[in-house]
Amino acid sequence: MLYFSEGLIGKILGISSPYEINSANLIGYLYDGNIGTWANTGYLADAYANMGVFGMLIISLLLVVIFLIINSFSTKINKEVVVGLSVFSILSLNDGALLTTIFTGGLLLLLVILFIYSSGSKKENE
Repeated sequence: MLYFSEGLIGKILGISSPYEINSANLIGYLYDGNIGTWANTGYLADAYANMGVFGMLIISLLLVVIFLIINSFSTKINKEVVVGLSVFSILSLNDGALLTTIFTGGLLLLLVILFIYSSGSKKENE
């Protein structure tokens, strides 16, 4: 397991990767023969690589909480607006890690924008 050694969490905690190259490049090299290939498979595969099955459960629960937060904003904002703003961040989970999507994929910014937009809105699900 990688224990988040390839990202910011690993750097902060001083955890080093057991591999000399990035795991996505290693998998790309093993299956495609090209070290430049990035093998991205989504948030569940990243969670499994970092913490095994337990990590998949924890990351999935975190994603459910995020979805519940996004859904709660739709009580004051039209659902079409919430879905339209959320599509890019949600689709990026197909090829990326949840923590990466939160911090660099715009998911945290989406939550902030929805919070600000919903707190100024007086509409109650028309």
